[in-house]
Amino acid sequence: MDPNTLNIIKGAAGAAGEKVYVEDVFNTTAFKANGSTGQDFVTGLDLGGKGGMVWHKDREYTFGHSIWDTERGTSSVLNSNNSDVPSIYPNSITFNSDGHSVTGAQGNEYTDKTVAWSFRKAPGFFDVVTWNGNNGSSKTISHNLGCIPGLIIARNYTANGYSWAVYAKHGQSGTYNARLLLNSSDGRDNLTTTDWSTDPADFTKDSFTVGSGDLTNMDGQSHVAYLFADGADADAQIFGDDGDESIIKCGSYTGDGGNDKVIDLGWEPQYVLLKNTSAGSTNWRIFNNMTGWIAGVSNGADSTSLRPNTNDIESASQKCYITSTGFKFDTTETAVEVNAQASDNDTYVYVAIRRGPMKTPEDATEVFDDVAYQGTSGAHDVPISPSYADLVFYKRRASSVDNWGWTSRLQGNLAHLTSNGPLAQNSLAPGSNAEANRAAADALEYDRQSSFGLVGTSSGEVNVTPEDYISYAFKRAPGFFDIVCYTATSGNTQEVPHNLGVQPELMIFKSRGATNNWWVYHKDLGASKVIQLDKNVGADTSTTWLNNTVPDENGSVFTLGSDTGNDGGYANWSTTTYIAYLFASCPGICGIGTYTSNGEPQNIECGFSAGARFILIKRHDNNSDWYVFDAARGINSGNDPYVMLNRNDAEVTTADCIDPYSPGFTVAGSGNSNALINYTGENFIYLAIA
Repeated sequence: MDPNTLNIIKGAAGAAGEKVYVEDVFNTTAFKANGSTGQDFVTGLDLGGKGGMVWHKDREYTFGHSIWDTERGTSSVLNSNNSDVPSIYPNSITFNSDGHSVTGAQGNEYTDKTVAWSFRKAPGFFDVVTWNGNNGSSKTISHNLGCIPGLIIARNYTANGYSWAVYAKHGQSGTYNARLLLNSSDGRDNLTTTDWSTDPADFTKDSFTVGSGDLTNMDGQSHVAYLFADGADADAQIFGDDGDESIIKCGSYTGDGGNDKVIDLGWEPQYVLLKNTSAGSTNWRIFNNMTGWIAGVSNGADSTSLRPNTNDIESASQKCYITSTGFKFDTTETAVEVNAQASDNDTYVYVAIRRGPMKTPEDATEVFDDVAYQGTSGAHDVPISPSYADLVFYKRRASSVDNWGWTSRLQGNLAHLTSNGPLAQNSLAPGSNAEANRAAADALEYDRQSSFGLVGTSSGEVNVTPEDYISYAFKRAPGFFDIVCYTATSGNTQEVPHNLGVQPELMIFKSRGATNNWWVYHKDLGASKVIQLDKNVGADTSTTWLNNTVPDENGSVFTLGSDTGNDGGYANWSTTTYIAYLFASCPGICGIGTYTSNGEPQNIECGFSAGARFILIKRHDNNSDWYVFDAARGINSGNDPYVMLNRNDAEVTTADCIDPYSPGFTVAGSGNSNALINYTGENFIYLAIA
């Protein structure tokens, strides 16, 4: 494509060529429906001005999939799971400049867990078009993708009983115009009467051609199509800071029947729609990272998914897992719907959308919240300020028995680790080798926006009335924080990809599949030093745990060495699964560094404007606990409550360790009951968040 044309497309993607990111054009919102009173969805997508499509599905009840788009208006609701004419609910949706609003029960029934996907029109990503059929041999339809479509979903929406016709660019075998049906479990068919042109040249960056089929070209009937760009096309690689990245991929793969099938997208997805095109009686599947699409773990947990061709509730039945660069299927996953036996030679097509945000945050409230909450006599939500959280860790403040709980979206709903012990994911208590899952009544739910959910009251670690708790919520964002799940390689050196986008400065590692300790890398100690998070010991020397290699300066990989380490392994032991939390200094948001204590008050400069809300401090040259201070409980000129990540001790409220300081924080003098973090001549590391 010539530069002038490319600039025009970029200008159409955003006003006057402004930078556009995936978070500007796609959103998943997991929410609790409220019945018929309506809800506002502030997603940041300009659907009112740019146009697009919204898709709702109740996850707990057998309501159909509700689909609106700006071309058909605010009252016409289609269901992907049937061939009925649209239901008319007058003004049931409003398309806003920052999202959408539903005004009644449609897509918002009962008080069930529900999911909403929003697609904004944008070149290189998505478009919605409508046309009237002419019942001729073919009809050419204009579109504004600016690239060749990778997938098109079309529907005759004024005649009753006509299915959704799907065109897939990839995975073609034999007749080019073979179609799929979105509301059917059938495989790809080959029809004499064509819904799509038989000539690949008829699918271009500005138009596509339908044939004479009733599904796409019935005389006198209206049709709608949803077009998805193919991000492999250079014309679709127009997003991000430099306007040269893709945010969507359409493709195909062949099942391998449980041989660790990996689909490499080049980035981590947040949404995948896929279908077996070879076999009949195979459902379409939607996986998304807001409602239980997880990174694999050695206990073989299942990811949840929904089926667009049925009104079924959400189910957890496939070992389809997110990776940092795509998605994969576990070695035990042989289900014909996602990964049939290799001998069957089944072909699958998919649409994948990149995880956001892509933009570096500008305010710490976008990516972090410290919340003090109180347990109740029943389940309730704890509000947090990020639009959603990728990691939450929490502790009952007055308890010297209850453990820390660490949960992340990639671990899955109800899963947890504890930083004051070495146990594997979903274990019960330090010192025990049990690997029983917490009962649903005792856990933290993780599948909603702007909050996390507390379920039940029988676990003191989560939600006992009227006990006080402290929690910390982190959102993944370039330049600030990322989470990576990976599998060790039996001690062999490996490079692990991540999406932090900059060089990690603090990395915390934990085995999910084995009872091993937590290990920490800090930039100022280097790749030959390692510290344990779950103990109070100083740094050890190991030149092999990270292969004596600091993380890549380009912000794309870190290296693990062959050292099996202490207590069974550092971060690359056997073939167990690991999780790594990666932090970087981000201007105005996060500061990572070291200081040497001198017994006198010290101002620690972090580049903040209103002081630190979260501070983690650890002495690294000798024994010391991991001390946590936060603004939710108070960072004051007097005593400052603190808890210790490596202990299940109750919080301490009788020491003045930290004082407020707008550019960062002040380490108080040692005369203020502050022997913890300011003895003379000791060396400390810290992580601070504004």
